[in-house]
Amino acid sequence: MESIWNLILFFAVCAFIGWVIQAIVDLLQRKRITNTGFLYGPFIPIYGFTALIIYFFNLFFENFPLSFLLVAYFMLPTGVEYFTGFFLEKLFKVKLWDYSNYRFNIKGRISLAVSSVWFLLILFQVFILQKIIFNGINQVNEILRIVVAIGFCIYFIIDMIFSMRVFLSFSKVKKEIEKEKDNFNLQNINKKFISKIKAISKKAKISPVFKRNFSKEIEKVFERISKK
Repeated sequence: MESIWNLILFFAVCAFIGWVIQAIVDLLQRKRITNTGFLYGPFIPIYGFTALIIYFFNLFFENFPLSFLLVAYFMLPTGVEYFTGFFLEKLFKVKLWDYSNYRFNIKGRISLAVSSVWFLLILFQVFILQKIIFNGINQVNEILRIVVAIGFCIYFIIDMIFSMRVFLSFSKVKKEIEKEKDNFNLQNINKKFISKIKAISKKAKISPVFKRNFSKEIEKVFERISKK
C-alpha cells in the first residue's frame, strides 16, 4: 500500500485529470474552456475519490475473478456519481450534472452512456494510469512530496469552504423563493432577491457551472410569475 502522502497526491492528480476531461468536453460542446467543477480551482473531487475507491478496492479484491472485478469497475463509479448527485441536490438544491436527456438514466443523476465512459476510464486507471502516476510521485523527494501533499490539503479545505459558502447561499435564496412563491410579483423580486442574486453571482463568477444552474432557477421563478 502506498503512503498517505502518495495517496493524497494521487487524489490530487486524478481530480485534476477529471477537471481537464470535463474542460475538454465543455470545449467541444460550448466552444470554450470553462471551470465545470464544484470547486474554484482546477479539481473535480469525484474523480479523485473514485480513483481512491478503486485503488482500495483492488487492494482487497485483487485475487477475485476478472468478471467480478469488471462488474465492480462499472458499478462503483456509477454508485459514487449517483449518491454524490443525490447529496448535492439535497444539501445545496442544485444539480451539477443532469442526464435527463440521456436514454436509460435514473433521475438524471446517472445514465448508461456516462457509466460506460466511467467504466472505460476506470480500466485505463487500473491497467495504465495508476502505475504511471505512482511511479512519477515516487520519483520526487520524499520531503517535497510531504510538503506538497500538506499544501494541497490546506488548499483543498480552503477551496471547499469557499465553494460550499456559495452553494449554501444559493440554497438559502432558493428556499426563500420557494417559501414566498405564491406571493411573488416583480416588485417583491426587485426588492428582496435581486441584490442577493447579484451577490451570489459575484461569488460564483469563476464557476460557470454554478451560474448556469442558478440562472435556470431564476428563469423558473419568472416563468411562475408570468403564469399568475
